Amino acid sequence: VLLKDITGDAMRLTNTSGSVTLQNLDFQSIGGRGLVINGGNATVSALATLTNITGDALVVQNTTGGSVTLTDVDI
Repeated sequence: VLLKDITGDAMRLTNTSGSVTLQNLDFQSIGGRGLVINGGNATVSALATLTNITGDALVVQNTTGGSVTLTDVDI
């Protein structure tokens, strides 16, 4: 999935639970942050390429459990 020329944050997961698998994401020319995981207790697995991100490429904050696994992530 190509996310390109976005002026704000490209992808936000907010208060997510359960299992989330993100595969083959390509973030290009993002004006805000790339991938934001805010709150929740999900088990998140991500495979992504992040290029030319103005803000933080990856943000994990305010989680209450779960985990984040990054596999083959290029920033």
